[in-house]
Amino acid sequence: MRTTVLLTTLVLMAMVLSIVGTVSGQVVIYAEDTDGAATAELTSGAKAVFDGTKLPIDGNVTYAWDFGDGNTGKGPIVTHGFDEGGTYYVVVIASNSTNTTSQIIQVDVEGKTHVQTMAIFGAGLGMFIAGTASAFALGMTGSAAIGVISEKDVNFGKLLALQVLPMTQTIYAFLAAFLVLMGMGIIGGDAVPAAIASDGNMSWIAIAIGLIVGITGISAIPQGIAASASIHAVGRNQDVMSQGITFSAMPETIAIFGLLLAIFVIIGTGLL
Repeated sequence: MRTTVLLTTLVLMAMVLSIVGTVSGQVVIYAEDTDGAATAELTSGAKAVFDGTKLPIDGNVTYAWDFGDGNTGKGPIVTHGFDEGGTYYVVVIASNSTNTTSQIIQVDVEGKTHVQTMAIFGAGLGMFIAGTASAFALGMTGSAAIGVISEKDVNFGKLLALQVLPMTQTIYAFLAAFLVLMGMGIIGGDAVPAAIASDGNMSWIAIAIGLIVGITGISAIPQGIAASASIHAVGRNQDVMSQGITFSAMPETIAIFGLLLAIFVIIGTGLL
């Protein structure tokens, strides 16, 4: 149980760091002195940095940006994202006391990213597998507990502690799903970083994370078997409660390793 608390604390700390941290991986789009319009690609919801400092003008320069979606900006470097897909023509005008120059940047924005859709699928897949295993195991332990209570005078709290043990696998899957969805910008309202949104491999990574916590979450079933046996043992001798919890917690170590691996993958791929 203490291991579960420590892992939960670790994940919550990672969530906090992700929330208060800055979004990394933004692409930089330069406005330069080129023939015709410069081009760039983005995904809706992804923010980019627009840099006008390479325009052929110096001195006391003022910069005015028109992003083509009803929004404007000022300054040599601005950050902007587009909520909807489509083609936008971003215009930057740089001027000083004697000269004025401008540049048009054609920005092609894709609709809601496929990566986000697959992230939802991966999160749901992990929850489905681990949740199904936990539900099955909780049914076993619940049946064993009610059977013991109906025949013997056993402390309800002790049996409940054993009965709910297989629920932790679903908690681990939920925590991993939350981190993935937050990293993808689905939870929290932050725009998904462009480097992530444009990386097709992120779709497979999201599914892999779901499979990691889901498959290791199947350990809820053998944990339910061990917890059911412990419930019957406690019914005969309440002094073996601590030993029963210890033996029942052993299968959960597989799910703990799965959660740790999922966290390492999430951090290693830049989702947090």
